[in-house]
Amino acid sequence: MNWKNKRIDAINRQIKKKGKYGNRPAIAESYIDEHYYIINSSATNKEEYKAESEHINNDYENACLE
Repeated sequence: MNWKNKRIDAINRQIKKKGKYGNRPAIAESYIDEHYYIINSSATNKEEYKAESEHINNDYENACLE
């Protein structure tokens, strides 16, 4: 099992756990972007993915400031 599958399984566990106390579709919606980034990531491990996603988030924030 690679890091992508592990992370997606962890997201699914969080949705299931938090869904007991709230609106499951709304909780799942908060993970949609992360799921997309994981699936389309070219990173070979979790550390590379974190650096890659941090770069993406910084670019987005900088674009919003312009």
